[in-house]
Amino acid sequence: MARRYRPETFAEVIAQSHITETLQRAIESERVASAYLFTGPRGSGKTSVARILAKALNCERPKNGAPCATCDTCKGIREGRSLDVLEIDGASNNSVDDVRELRENVRYAASAPGRRKVYIIDEVHMLSTGAFNALLKTLEEPPSHVLFVFATTEPRKVPQTILSRCQRFDFRRLRSDEIHARLQGICKKEKLEIEDAALHLLAKRADGSLRDGLSLLDQVASSTNGKIREAQVAEVLGLVREEVYLDLGEAFLAHDSVRALELLHAAQHEGADPAGFVLGLVEHLRNLMLLSVDPSLRRAVQLGDTHLQRAEALAQRFRTEDLLFLLNRAATLHEEIRNSSQPMVVLEASMVELARFESRVLLSEVLEKLGGPTPAPPAGRTAAGGANPKSGTSARGGTAGGGSSLFTATSPAVPGPKPASGAFAPGGSPPAAGGPFTPPRAPQGRAQQPQAATMVASGFDLAQVRDRWAEFTRTVADSKAMLAQCLAEGMPSRLEGARLHVEFTEEQRFHLEMLQQPGPRAELEQLLGGYFGQPLQLVPCASATEDAGAARLTHEDIVQSRREALHDVAERFPRVQEILDAFDGEILEDHGP
Repeated sequence: MARRYRPETFAEVIAQSHITETLQRAIESERVASAYLFTGPRGSGKTSVARILAKALNCERPKNGAPCATCDTCKGIREGRSLDVLEIDGASNNSVDDVRELRENVRYAASAPGRRKVYIIDEVHMLSTGAFNALLKTLEEPPSHVLFVFATTEPRKVPQTILSRCQRFDFRRLRSDEIHARLQGICKKEKLEIEDAALHLLAKRADGSLRDGLSLLDQVASSTNGKIREAQVAEVLGLVREEVYLDLGEAFLAHDSVRALELLHAAQHEGADPAGFVLGLVEHLRNLMLLSVDPSLRRAVQLGDTHLQRAEALAQRFRTEDLLFLLNRAATLHEEIRNSSQPMVVLEASMVELARFESRVLLSEVLEKLGGPTPAPPAGRTAAGGANPKSGTSARGGTAGGGSSLFTATSPAVPGPKPASGAFAPGGSPPAAGGPFTPPRAPQGRAQQPQAATMVASGFDLAQVRDRWAEFTRTVADSKAMLAQCLAEGMPSRLEGARLHVEFTEEQRFHLEMLQQPGPRAELEQLLGGYFGQPLQLVPCASATEDAGAARLTHEDIVQSRREALHDVAERFPRVQEILDAFDGEILEDHGP
């Protein structure tokens, strides 16, 4: 069937119009090169186009640069009896002597005036280095009546000296839907009854090669007298039906490991090998992932209408993040099976693992449940996490670009009591009913301080701050251990509106200078606002009982103070001390954040 339905004209070649149209225009305008290099995957039409090119150059009744396919010359080339078109297998004629013989033959003219001698060398990359060198001179100055067409699936193995003397055309890999359409047309001509799902299975198994698709169709057609069904195709070729993968997706969603193993064993009983089963699973999860990101990507999913509808419904029940995890795990599983001495055992264990996967949790959802500030929504996504019709985001947490806050770190936020009614800072967002407090922007200039002071809720006083001060510093230590240690050494002394004064003694000058830096102070002010539910401005200051004219500490005193502070941190966190003990380490000095 593959030989009978080989294209005879440029118009019959599918999916390579960028090449056939260029060749037609070159023939029509008499601008044909002396050598062409056709590259591309197997079954994409390289040799067929080379034969059509030879027909077009020697056709007795050409039309618009295309052969008629009916004259004696075209028939002779199609049947392989033309003396002007020679096809050479580069794998079996790769020696220097073979190329020397070819060089001797090119000197002879074509069988009739005005015709061209065409040499088609298939798998040209198999020629030896000596053969390539022997061919160089002929390619550089070929006779006017000679045309070389080289075909290869591995152009990187062709020397650059040969490539530079050829016009290169890259044949693209055929899509599954293009192969499906071609097979469907041939089935009508052959009067074969076949299910659409069976055609899709054949097209997918062809893997971009129309020749392979025709050979598979011929094999399946020989195995039955009636209508060809998907189950028959799967049984004859040892493939896995799409329904099996759809049922497997249902089992993953229901965390039903027993059902997943039953489907695996049934596929094995039908003749599927472990590696092929996993490759089909990877493609299935990829389809679900695309449909989960945005339904408009269905054109990139190579499924029949019936299976596509079910896949779309199944994808809407998955989170995009879960499908990404399953897809990555299945891709890793393929490599594990290839290197395993017991692939079926590995596959069974993996089916149980995939069926018991834990759903991915978005960081934004965790923060929302904790009542803290949530990260800014990604571009094209609504603040509430709902669907945006333009960007294709969904309420499940997936976005059209696959972006999410799943692995995105945000500023630490500590949940605290809800602010009183009307208590919110300038530049911040007023809290919704029962919603979390939005931390204010850092104040700019002293002129804004009186305004911020008037915004603190009534009833909030210094006693509340002191009662919870130790608990607040322990909370800060989870993310800012050094700053928490410095803060714990101070004492809240007074509250003037939104200005919280924290005093430090002269021995704690290092802690004071640390907290007076703009960066650490801004971080602590945000944490203060989130914890106490009030817009507080941190004012680190020296203790009022200290002598204002006391001498500043020396550099050695500051270094010693830093070491003592770091030792205090190590004592509070046993893991730090364990690291020091394991490496016989010593804390020397810290230069600040």
